[in-house]
Amino acid sequence: MPDYHLVAGNLIEKDGEYALVQEGKEHVRGQWNVPAGSIEKEENPKKAAEREALEETGLEIKPEGLAGVFFDQSDYLDATVIIIVFYTEVKEDYILKPEDEEEILKTGFFSKHEIKDMDLRTPFIIRAIENAEKGKIQGLETVKDYR
Repeated sequence: MPDYHLVAGNLIEKDGEYALVQEGKEHVRGQWNVPAGSIEKEENPKKAAEREALEETGLEIKPEGLAGVFFDQSDYLDATVIIIVFYTEVKEDYILKPEDEEEILKTGFFSKHEIKDMDLRTPFIIRAIENAEKGKIQGLETVKDYR
């Protein structure tokens, strides 16, 4: 039976640019990703996304929609990773500051053009951006927690 690992991620947009974090963990060191992390036991995916955004960027966000649900294989975890990516647009200027500067090396807002040339942890990042740019963000009513 396959093992699954659930992750909540954030596509955070400001003025056509997207927040990315540069990973500091050894197995992905230097790669860029959306702010994301494991959904903890008993945690709602939306709340996990809010927590991860705060931990990795210092932003307090409220997801507005769903940018996509993506599947990837992790050799490190020896599991299929299911990534639920929420969408949030921010209006104000923020200084992005991760809580743990060893886990997150750098943060910033980048254009899609810049992101395409970066060393990305996973290709779903571009797809999530394309979903946002094409207006394919699903409403949060499509994500229900019945616990």
